[in-house]
Amino acid sequence: MDTFPDLGALSDPELKDLIKELSEEEVDISYKRRILHGKIDILRAELVARLQRSVEAGEGAGLGADLERLTHMNRLVGLLPPARLAQNRLQLHHVDALVLAPSIDLGALSLRYADRLPAGVRALLRGFGSTRGSGANLLSYLLFDAGFCRALLRQGYRDTLARRDEIVPFLDPRRNRLVPLNWEQLS
Repeated sequence: MDTFPDLGALSDPELKDLIKELSEEEVDISYKRRILHGKIDILRAELVARLQRSVEAGEGAGLGADLERLTHMNRLVGLLPPARLAQNRLQLHHVDALVLAPSIDLGALSLRYADRLPAGVRALLRGFGSTRGSGANLLSYLLFDAGFCRALLRQGYRDTLARRDEIVPFLDPRRNRLVPLNWEQLS
């Protein structure tokens, strides 16, 4: 960045010229900033459209958005000098993520238990198209039948054991630096 001139040494015309020059530079920078914001808005709109398509296809958008936000925050934390964080009393750290997802279609599993719902609820779900295809995902969110919940727990246990070699190191306390929440700061 340019050093600021000694204002006392500038004549009135020089001062006016400098104001004009800096004003023109500010207009140019503002234009570039608006262009960048427009590009960012277009990229965000594309991302939202992709997430919407994934929701319509029965995939989980919430998790995708959360992981994207976490990745973005991790990048920002990596760009900030630790001294600057400490100076502002910010305790920000990189956060690792491990995604565990069912290895089976939970909508399809829920269809096996749909007959346990009250008749009125089944009729309503049929009307929504939630008893076939990807619509069965809604059924999996609404079904609190004990048999379905046991099947979910068994599947979760199997899926976790299948990825044990990834999960155990991820949860190792020697690897993780857990930062306890300081409740006093929140009150």
